[in-house]
Amino acid sequence: MRPLIFMLTLLLHSAALMAQDNCNDAALLGQIGRWKKVADVGMRDSKDQALAIRYLDSFSRFFQAMFPIPKGMEPAWYRSMNDPTFPGNPQPYTFNSIYYPWYCNKDMHKMMLSGETGTWAFVYVNFLNPFLTEQYDRIKLNPDETPIYLLPLRKGSWKGYDLYTPSTARQQGSCIVISQGGLPWKPVSQETYLQYVRRFLQSQQKEQDASLAKSKEDARKQIEHIQNSPNLSPESKQTMLNALQKQQEQQQQTAASSRAAYINYFDQQLKTVDDYLAKTSPSVLQQPAFIPKYSKSIFDGNFSSEAAGGRMVVTANPDYTDHQLSSCRPQFMILFWKWEKDAPSQNFKQQFESDFPVEKLQAMLGDVAGKNNHPSKNTK
Repeated sequence: MRPLIFMLTLLLHSAALMAQDNCNDAALLGQIGRWKKVADVGMRDSKDQALAIRYLDSFSRFFQAMFPIPKGMEPAWYRSMNDPTFPGNPQPYTFNSIYYPWYCNKDMHKMMLSGETGTWAFVYVNFLNPFLTEQYDRIKLNPDETPIYLLPLRKGSWKGYDLYTPSTARQQGSCIVISQGGLPWKPVSQETYLQYVRRFLQSQQKEQDASLAKSKEDARKQIEHIQNSPNLSPESKQTMLNALQKQQEQQQQTAASSRAAYINYFDQQLKTVDDYLAKTSPSVLQQPAFIPKYSKSIFDGNFSSEAAGGRMVVTANPDYTDHQLSSCRPQFMILFWKWEKDAPSQNFKQQFESDFPVEKLQAMLGDVAGKNNHPSKNTK
């Protein structure tokens, strides 16, 4: 009986190894999936929702025609709506597509469908968030002012459009902007950016001073509370006040040292800004501000250029939006795709970049306010 059990175990083990050996890229790509519509997210009731749905469903047909035989993948898509990036902007909405790949499970010795993936593709309509505001390396200056952002790195072109890599893609993704009659952002000049920096530094210094003042006021209230407490004996009050005074003396010494340090820091930062403004010609100060690559400072005394890997500082272009159009009418789109390194994902990337009909998206903007030019193409 034991020899029979041993032989069965050996056969099963051999079959598992054979199944594992047969699980390769070719086998994965031999698994043919089917497109699936899944539940929408955040669709808002409005008079224009039907128009948004018609556009989103058109996008779905474009994607399915581009990727009719999903090799090694099970693709799904859904609609979603979003809040405007800036007040007064048209209604944004998104076509979302996700691509679940088959993979070789070494523990189970078989091919399995992944339950998660980093391979996605989107069409964002009237929505700048994934391109600007959701990047990991945002400029965080005074939140009460008009927001400014770093334009994603431009890495070439695709089908005549400037190709960008937002930091949200972590280098494994690309996007283009499809627009008409201009761009939904505009550059921020060096002078304007330095004005932002100066006001930010001054506000930070005021916050530090306010924090120290609050600490002193809290200490005064604590002393007053001990002195007026009816539940403490005079001896207990004195003991507590002596301990509190000693603690406060130590804190004041530390606070004085800290204040001297941050005043020196802010003074040096402001001097760097003022020195640049003083030595730079007005014509240069009106040029777009480019933040140096890998800069850890809001301003280190120099600006960069796109050729040197710098990131342009931009803000919303209020003149781009046509408020006479329907709220859900597309005024610009962002086509964004990202991928994993597995064979099915790489196959999707290759097919997408070869066959996606971007001209059909551009055509949907062709009659926006009668604008016919395509400034999103190679806007260098």
